Amino acid sequence: MRALYIIVFVLPCFGCLVPEDLGHRGDGGFPISAEAGPGTGTDAGDAGAGDGNVTPGRKRMFVTTKQLTGNLKAEGGGADGLSSGDAICNREAGEARLSGTFRAWLSTSTVAAKDHVAAVGPWFQVDGTEAFPSASPVDGPRWFPNVTAEGKVLFNFDEAWTGTGSDGKRSLDGSACRDWTSDAVGDLGGVGAISSSSEWTAKVIAPTTKACNQPAHIYCFEQ
Repeated sequence: MRALYIIVFVLPCFGCLVPEDLGHRGDGGFPISAEAGPGTGTDAGDAGAGDGNVTPGRKRMFVTTKQLTGNLKAEGGGADGLSSGDAICNREAGEARLSGTFRAWLSTSTVAAKDHVAAVGPWFQVDGTEAFPSASPVDGPRWFPNVTAEGKVLFNFDEAWTGTGSDGKRSLDGSACRDWTSDAVGDLGGVGAISSSSEWTAKVIAPTTKACNQPAHIYCFEQ
């Protein structure tokens, strides 16, 4: 009797893949993208932006999508540089349909960032990641604070204006673009690295400041 051989082809079930298989953390962890590199971004996943995806009672923080010069007063249209930074944060929050009031993590010659941003944490990014697990940002982030209000993860070497040291006070060199009212090439502002958990508010590897005519992001914390 001639033997009958049956060959079974097993096709991969692409529809069976879960988000984590695609490098997308469904447990609120840090999303990873193999494609990510300097100057690129990726969506933060199913969490997205908008209050419909936010757990009640959780404070949120984000880094602005837009990069701005050190003249935040001109960019935000407020009475001074600090209030203009707040206005920029709330503008981007509104565009992303995030309710609540946000303040910018900035220090000036008279106000320290740790006092401007009340210690009401922990703070979560809109992708569900618990970025700052403590009440105050001074204790530092658990993950890179590089998710925008719209849920995009910025994988790059961009910087954020802070003028603030790791202690939450004004930078020792006082660099704050003349209290965030100058975009002059001769003025300097202190910056942090958005893709760093240790240098997020103050870079320790030179350059630790940048000319105020150059662009940078802002960190925004819900109050």
